[in-house]
Amino acid sequence: MQMQQVIARQRSYFASGATRDVGFRIAQLRKLKDAIKAMESELFQALKSDLNKSEFETYTSEIAFCYEEINHSVRHVECWARPTRVSTPLVHQPSSSRIIPQPKGVALIIGPWNYPFQLLISPLVGSIAAGNCTVMKASEIAPATAAAVTKLIRGAFAEEYIAVVEGGVPETTALLKERFDHIFFTGSIPVGRIVMRAAAENLTPVTLELGGKSPCFIDKDIDVKVTARRVVWGKFYNAGQTCVAPDYLLVHNSVKKPLLDAMRDCVKDFFGDDPKKSPDYGRIVSERHFDRLAGFIG
Repeated sequence: MQMQQVIARQRSYFASGATRDVGFRIAQLRKLKDAIKAMESELFQALKSDLNKSEFETYTSEIAFCYEEINHSVRHVECWARPTRVSTPLVHQPSSSRIIPQPKGVALIIGPWNYPFQLLISPLVGSIAAGNCTVMKASEIAPATAAAVTKLIRGAFAEEYIAVVEGGVPETTALLKERFDHIFFTGSIPVGRIVMRAAAENLTPVTLELGGKSPCFIDKDIDVKVTARRVVWGKFYNAGQTCVAPDYLLVHNSVKKPLLDAMRDCVKDFFGDDPKKSPDYGRIVSERHFDRLAGFIG
């Protein structure tokens, strides 16, 4: 179905008022959780294929994260949706005032490749809890996970409520030409600028979760072994493909050498003498990204 038709059907469904009911939202959140549980083994395989993630890393960083988001939303959505009494300005007396939370309408979620499941599903949880309809665009750079997400969503939800658009840059570009009521994008700063520019054409509110630099400050009064383990864990988790992974260390000179020695020991302890053979060490997502990283040190 054409994107314009999908969005039109979602606008019609939203206008019906079906998504506004809090009971409906809770039921859809629970349906999403059940759908994820039913596909856990396929998600393990998909993330292994795309990023060589171990089952432990996939569960902790992708699947369990979403379960917690869903559980939290189910517990609190009724409170979030409840009108709140607020004070009334003198000029409006003797009336009373309330803030009444309202869903926005049709939301667009554009997911990244580094956490291709969690960073697509987690915003979806928020969109469902808020009472919106949603169009999702998974990253084509993680194709196995994109296919698994498509199967999961199409198997659990009607397209006029939640839809998945497959494809690459042309499909994303076409989506950004459409009018949405909110756009949630996770990815790079250059693409974030493109998303923001497209959203501005329709004055669409945007949530951007972009990459940045994450320095790690290490003073002299530290436990060297504990610090080394934490730095190595944070940097090598998901093969370093995490927006908040330590980018560089600012270390007190007195602990520089013992810290480096301890970090080398940690890498060996975590991944063995040959990390390529470790079942716990992920892989760079694509050859293009690998070559880019290699160019930094070449």
